[in-house]
Amino acid sequence: RSGRLSDGMVQMNRATFTALSMTTTSYNCQLPKEVVWRMPGREIFQVERRVLVADDDISSSNAIVLALQDAGFFARAAYTGIDTVHAAKAFAPGVVLVDLLMPLGDGWEVADALRAKPDPPMLIAHTSVSTYPELVRCQQAGFDAYFAKPCDLDRLIELLNACFSQ
Repeated sequence: RSGRLSDGMVQMNRATFTALSMTTTSYNCQLPKEVVWRMPGREIFQVERRVLVADDDISSSNAIVLALQDAGFFARAAYTGIDTVHAAKAFAPGVVLVDLLMPLGDGWEVADALRAKPDPPMLIAHTSVSTYPELVRCQQAGFDAYFAKPCDLDRLIELLNACFSQ
């Protein structure tokens, strides 16, 4: 992606961008592959350690669900925003891993709906949209953490273990 930055151009490639000003000065910045803003303020105690994976990429969702199940989590997948909200109500996960760009309700709409519940789950943005404005928007929307795709599954599992063992 490219866009304007002050008087120059910005080129983005995954989690790295280069800014070139009109004076030919360049700046290289690395966006983080993951950010954890806050751990849940309450203890997530679930015998089954439930995680809902919301992503319209069915193969990716199912692969993450299998990896989480192998790590001892009770995981399910949802493939649209509406399905995610309904699945969260029925499944009552402690954590929801949310793709930001899904049909029938994007990740921000899902976050709004789940944050409106009395006891919301921990929300982790899981996205291929790795720009600084999207990172800020995730934090403002109430996401607890952010992982750029493809994420490090070992690190994700480490974070989930920490969430459920607080």
